[in-house]
Amino acid sequence: MPTNIPPEAWAKFEEYKRARTPEEKLQKLREFYALMPKHKGTEKMEKFIRRRMAELRREIEARRRRGRRGGSGPFVEKKGAAQLVLLGFTNSGRSTVLAVLTNARPRISPAPFTTAETPEEGMMKIKGAYIQVVEAPPLIPGGGGRPTSIALGLAMNADALGIVLNGEEDPVGTLEEITSLLMDRGVRVGSPAGKVRIN
Repeated sequence: MPTNIPPEAWAKFEEYKRARTPEEKLQKLREFYALMPKHKGTEKMEKFIRRRMAELRREIEARRRRGRRGGSGPFVEKKGAAQLVLLGFTNSGRSTVLAVLTNARPRISPAPFTTAETPEEGMMKIKGAYIQVVEAPPLIPGGGGRPTSIALGLAMNADALGIVLNGEEDPVGTLEEITSLLMDRGVRVGSPAGKVRIN
């Protein structure tokens, strides 16, 4: 059955897909939903839109609740098409990965805590799009300390995470510990919550 969704509604849906913040995405979905005709042919689309708007409202509320607990340290403003944050324990090689991927020249040293509390950043180009790569301060095993708090704050704001592991130590155990720290802080690890399929 045809949906007969007008072009101006599809334009709002395209704006939703390009939006970067949950607030922007929610606003564009509301505008799309208002312009979309409601009938038998659009039932599945309506259901998807309502479910996605509810997810975005929950995400916005969760961010507000986390924000009330106070800032977690330096904020790195997003630049380019996306922001990738490199996470890992001290001496995992985050600075080396940043230097290899981008134009940045971070201080690389075998001494622990070279990247103390100030995140390093650089840009890399992939298929014509610029991706901002941010090296977060080191995570501390057990999740304590200011550097861990700063790193997790950066992770919450990131579009993607790169977990850097030191191959000399237990990589599986390290990955599980980092994943646990992220999940405890409410950072989703793995695939996104929803899919969009338009026939």
